Amino acid sequence: MSSIKIIIADSSLLIREGLKALISSQTDLKVVAEAECSDDLNNIKLLRGADVLIIDFTEVDFKPEDIAKAIVVNPKLKVLAISNQISKPHILRAIEAGISGYVLKDCDRDEILEAVIKTNDGKNFFCGKILDAIMVNHDNTANLGEIASCCEPVDISNREMEIIRLIAEGLTNKDIADKLFLSAHTVNTHRKNIMQKLGIGNTAGLVMYALKEKIITTETAD
Repeated sequence: MSSIKIIIADSSLLIREGLKALISSQTDLKVVAEAECSDDLNNIKLLRGADVLIIDFTEVDFKPEDIAKAIVVNPKLKVLAISNQISKPHILRAIEAGISGYVLKDCDRDEILEAVIKTNDGKNFFCGKILDAIMVNHDNTANLGEIASCCEPVDISNREMEIIRLIAEGLTNKDIADKLFLSAHTVNTHRKNIMQKLGIGNTAGLVMYALKEKIITTETAD
């Protein structure tokens, strides 16, 4: 079996070396390139063939847009955010940019390695502290389209629930259409209806809803 090809993007030499040492301990993982700033990441030719990008987008030399740009270059790329930041705005910006998982730099060895593997497998992986930060209610949620907190029931069909799960797992409308044997137009219509029902304005809010309602979890089951 071929190794999982990984790019590390972090402005700290110490962090990059630490992650490389951790990854090199696994025979099925291989670091193929590293970047210490946005320009480095944009110029990495191996980005097109990489499987996983590990990035601290909160560092001064990186930004959330770097995640989105990398995915445009390599649509099959899976992105794992690793940082010291647990603020809700940072996490939601990363989700909106296209990450599949988010762990902290002080997570233990096994959790970081599992996050890399799960991310490569297309799973969502969030450490517990990240999940807690997402669930905290404060004014920043207003920009995402808040989930109504009243007792009025929301009627979500089984089909819509399935589509919520697939969106939250990172599938595109086309991927969902292919998986459920629907047209992309039908999936897009379902998506709009779901967001209208839930009062959610974008994908980040939908992922929050999926996490809160345990449609997906911090570690989506195989």
